[in-house]
Amino acid sequence: MVLCVQPKKNRVDVYKISDSKWSCTVLEEIVGLTSGCFSPCGLHVLVSSDFQLHLSVWCLNDPDAMQTLPGSKFGPQFNTDGSLMGLAIRKDCKDSIGIYCASTMKPLVHFAVGSTDLEEISFSPRGECIAVRDNSLTFLVLLYSTADGSLLGKYSAYQNALGARCMSWSPSGDYVAVGAFDGNAYILQVACFRPCLKASHVKGGGRMVDENFNNNSIDAKPSLKTVSDTIPSTSRGVSCVTWNCDESFFATLNESIANTVWIWSLSQLEPVKTLQFNGKVHSIKWSSEATLLSITTNEQSVFVWDPKQGDCCRRSRPIYTTDNPLPNALGFRWSCDQTICAVVGKTTGYLATFEENECI
Repeated sequence: MVLCVQPKKNRVDVYKISDSKWSCTVLEEIVGLTSGCFSPCGLHVLVSSDFQLHLSVWCLNDPDAMQTLPGSKFGPQFNTDGSLMGLAIRKDCKDSIGIYCASTMKPLVHFAVGSTDLEEISFSPRGECIAVRDNSLTFLVLLYSTADGSLLGKYSAYQNALGARCMSWSPSGDYVAVGAFDGNAYILQVACFRPCLKASHVKGGGRMVDENFNNNSIDAKPSLKTVSDTIPSTSRGVSCVTWNCDESFFATLNESIANTVWIWSLSQLEPVKTLQFNGKVHSIKWSSEATLLSITTNEQSVFVWDPKQGDCCRRSRPIYTTDNPLPNALGFRWSCDQTICAVVGKTTGYLATFEENECI
């Protein structure tokens, strides 16, 4: 099935690929809507109303079976296996989180959150806990149990300055990476919720915080490239931290150095590679099964870095050529077998592949 959201028309349409005559339409004519999505099981359509008034749940098997849940600040969040749904709720200037069964939409637990105005929630890969990031005016990361809502951990790196900007779980769920406005990425160990690494984005950056930390999962030779000729940016802070599939590497983007991607080794607690480009880097994404990092810049192509190829990056090539100019790449999606990719532009996109023997 395909879901299409039209906020200006307050409308969500669902189409069935195997049956062109079947369709479903959801209208929010009174208050309007901001977003819509499928539930992980694919049996429900979730529509977020404007002004965070409510979340409408529509069952595709029974059009009359509609549920209304509390409005969420940024839409529903799901854990990895799709069994749990989390809603970040703000009422009377106080934050709370509701945990629901994703298949039946029945409430499981609801608990208050000790944040000023939370900006992000994220389930752990196993779904046993949920991390909360407070607004960017303060550095505060909280960890709660999804079973009973009890507080498991709390961390604040500094006070009286712009705080955390992004947050990302490692695939195993043993670490939480937090990117901050001070230009550092903090790698927190979930067991004690304290940092094992403060990743500083300067030459020779990467400082070990916990001297007892030891991880010999990989053996990578560090090869730090000097960061020079950087593109100035009005933005600040680490805007993205993303992990590869086996947790051996994580990559970061520092907006102060807008054309550079930093790649770090978790076992060595230091950067092993920095990749520089001619334009600003828009997004980075690891492949789901291999250690391949895709990078989109303000160009028509997507670049892919493989640790086995060192400093070499491969450039995407369109599968189908047309007379229309290719759009500048703003987003990227891998296929299931990692052989082709979808390059997304502002209004159009195209399918591409990568030349095995061509490197730049």
